Amino acid sequence: FFRAPTMQRDPVFVHNDYLQLLAEYGLLGVAGLGFFLAVHLRYGMRNFSRLGPKRVAASQRLSSNALALNVGALAAVTSFVVHSIFDFNLHIPANVLLLAFVFAVLANDGVMRERAPVAASPGQKIWRLAPAFVGLVLLIQGARLLPGEYFAERARLAVRDQQAGPGLLYAGSGLKYDPSNPDLHYYLGIARLLFADSASSPEAAASFRNAAITALERARALAPREITYGLELATALESAQRLEEATQVFASLLRLDPKSDSLRSYYEGHLNLQREQPPT
Repeated sequence: FFRAPTMQRDPVFVHNDYLQLLAEYGLLGVAGLGFFLAVHLRYGMRNFSRLGPKRVAASQRLSSNALALNVGALAAVTSFVVHSIFDFNLHIPANVLLLAFVFAVLANDGVMRERAPVAASPGQKIWRLAPAFVGLVLLIQGARLLPGEYFAERARLAVRDQQAGPGLLYAGSGLKYDPSNPDLHYYLGIARLLFADSASSPEAAASFRNAAITALERARALAPREITYGLELATALESAQRLEEATQVFASLLRLDPKSDSLRSYYEGHLNLQREQPPT
C-alpha cells in the first residue's frame, strides 16, 4: 500500500533486522531483543572495566586472554548492531550461531574464582531450564515440519522445470505431513495445470484444470495476502472460462496491491478477453 508507484518489486524481507523483527513478532519481540541486548552489553562492559582499566592500574602484567575475548565480543556485537540497520544479517544461520557464541562470551568472562560453590535457587533453576524447554519445542516443531518443507522444495523444483508428474508426486507426499502448508497446495495446483496443458482430450484437460483450481483456492485460503497464489488462481479460472469468478479474484488482488503495474496489465487482458466473449 505504501511503496511508491515507481517501485514495482514486492520484497518479502526488510533489509533491516529490527524492522523485520517488529513485523514478525511485534512490540513484544522488539522489547525482548532490547532487554537481551541491554543485559549482555551491561555485563560485557562491566567485565571490560574489571579486566581492563583496573588490571592496568593494579598490575604490570597486562596480557589476558579473558580481556581479549571480551573486547572481541563487544566489537562483534557492536558491528552487528550497526550493520543490522542496513541488512538482514541474522537471517543467515551462520551469523546467528556466531552471535550465540559471542553473547555466551559476554555472559561468562571465563575467569576462575576461588569461592565455594553455591546451590542454585529455584528461580535460577527455572531460568536455566527455560532455554532447554524452548530448544525442545523448536526441535519437535522442526522435526514435525521438516518433511513438508523438504517435499515443498522438491515440488518447487519440479514445476519450475515443467515436470508435472514429479511435481504432483512431491506435493501430494508433502501434504500428508503438513496439510496446512500453502506452498504445497500451490505447487499441487501448478502441477495439475501442467497436466491440463498437455492433456490429449478436452475432458481430461478440464478435469485437471478444475482440480488445479481447487488446490489453488486452498492455497489462497491459507495465505490470502499472497499475490502469486491469487494470480495463478485467476489465470486458471480464466482458462476454465469461469470469467466472473476470475474477475472477482482480480478485483481482490488489486485491492491488496493497487500500485502493481503487472497486476493491472493482467487485469486489463482479462477484461479484453471478457469483452470478446459472445453474450449468453
